Amino acid sequence: MSTIPISWACWYLTEVEGIEWRDMDYTAWKIVKAVKGEPIKGHFEIIMSAGKQPRRFDQGNVQEFVQELTGAIGRKLRKTYGDGSKISLVPIPNSDAVAPSAVACRTDELAKQIAGGFGDGAVVEPLIRWKAARSPQHKSAGRRYPDQFQEQMILLGKPKHSVVLFDDVMTSGSQLIAGARLLAEAGYQPARAIVVGRVTKTQEEKMVGWGSGELRIGRETIDASDIEF
Repeated sequence: MSTIPISWACWYLTEVEGIEWRDMDYTAWKIVKAVKGEPIKGHFEIIMSAGKQPRRFDQGNVQEFVQELTGAIGRKLRKTYGDGSKISLVPIPNSDAVAPSAVACRTDELAKQIAGGFGDGAVVEPLIRWKAARSPQHKSAGRRYPDQFQEQMILLGKPKHSVVLFDDVMTSGSQLIAGARLLAEAGYQPARAIVVGRVTKTQEEKMVGWGSGELRIGRETIDASDIEF
C-alpha cells in the first residue's frame, strides 16, 4: 500500500468520557481552535524557546501565536528538504472554497505563512477546490470516506514543484487521502503531508511537539478469489 510521510505539530484530544483533561490537553485544544479561526475561550501559556519564560496568549493576541507556529512549520520543512529545495504547498480547501473561485480560503492563508517560514523555494498553489460548498468536516457526523471526498474535488492545474499537502487538522485523514489520490491519479503524487493538529482519542505523553508517521493513500486490493465467483 502506497504511503507518504506526514508530520504534525500537536495532538488534538477529542475524547471526553472517562478522561480527566490535563493542562496540556486544553492548551493543544486551544491551539487547534485558534488555527481554525475559532474562539479559544480563555488563555494558555507556552514556552516557545528553550530557556525562555512562558508566553501567555488569549483571544486578543492568539493569532500572533498562530503566525509563530506556522512559521516554525515552514522552518521544519526547510530542514527536512534542505537549502535550495523547491516545494509546492497545496492546501486542502475549506468547505466553502468552491471552484472556480480564486478567492483565498483560510488554509491557503495558513499555507502562505508556512511558505514564509520556509523561505525562498516554497510556493503556495491552491490547486484543489470543491465542486460545491459543503459542511465543515470537523462539524459533520458519520463515517468519512476518501472516495466520497475525492468525487467532490476538482484539480485546477499542475503543481510547479514537489508537492507538500497541507491541512490545518487531520481528523480521520479522509480529506488528505482524497487530495493525495486526486493529485497522484493526475500524475503528481505528493511527496509528503503536514498538518498543525492530529486528532487523538487518548492522552499522549506530549500533546504539543513534533510528531510524524505515514499516511496511507494507496487503494488496497481485496483478494476474494477463494469465493470462486
